[in-house]
This record gives sequence, structure tokens and C-alpha cells, in this order.
Amino acid sequence: MGVLQHSTVTLVTTCEDLQDPASADGAPVLAPVRGARAAGRSVVLASMGTILTGDAPGVGWESRGTGADGQPRGLTCRELCRGAWAGLFDAFGKERAEDGPLLAVALGPQKEPLGELRPPANMVCAPVGGDPEGGRRGLPDARRQQQFERGIV
Repeated sequence: MGVLQHSTVTLVTTCEDLQDPASADGAPVLAPVRGARAAGRSVVLASMGTILTGDAPGVGWESRGTGADGQPRGLTCRELCRGAWAGLFDAFGKERAEDGPLLAVALGPQKEPLGELRPPANMVCAPVGGDPEGGRRGLPDARRQQQFERGIV
């Protein structure tokens, strides 16, 4: 595993029989990302995962960790996600869409995930998980997220 420590790219894949075409949820992001990569532009992918952005009781969007006394402690997953996105926007966000790296952000299924955050012009986003068609095929949200990421790598 030492070889992975200094790799510039990490690819996640499964056997071809398990692969599923990227869902329509990721479509608004795929074309700009492929265009950016073809033009030699850097792409920054930000995905907080389906657990933090979802609605699972005890671990979802409005959940917080609990202390030894059983009382909620720390940030909600919503606050954690918004804090990470704010840092991403501060570090890489630009006022013009063509400047800097392209930010490809998977926001999750929440209605207004960014809240008061103002997305930069060089960002494209999609909810990614939670598409009904993928759910009917029995694919868990994390599997659809992998498909989305595989489509832009």
C-alpha cells in the first residue's frame, strides 16, 4: 500500500458487471468536468458522502454526535458540510466561471444544502445520490455516488 501514499490519482472501481451508467442527477456536472479536463483545467471534486448529507436518524443532516452522557455534542452534519464547502469556496472559488479550477460539488439530497453560502462562479453541482431510478434498481446511494465519481475521473 506504500505505493498509494504518493499517487497523484486514486481510482475507485468495481468489476464491469456491477457498473451502472451515471445517473441523471450527475449529468449537469459531467459535461463541464469532461470539458475542463480536456482543456487541461484542474478539477476539484467535493463530496461529503451520502451519510452526512442524508436523512438517516442519528447520522444524517440534522444529527450530532453524542457524548458519554448521551447528550448531543458538536456540529450537526449540516454544519460540518457547510463548513467544508465554505472552506472549499474560500480556497478555490473565483468570481469568473473560467478562472481557477472547476469545482465539482456533490451536494446531496437536501432541499437547500448551501443555506446562506454563496457558490462561486467556477462551481458546478448536482445532488448525486437519491435518484428514484437508481433506487428502483436497488443501488444504494453510495454505489450511485461511486458511479458519479467514476464518470468524472
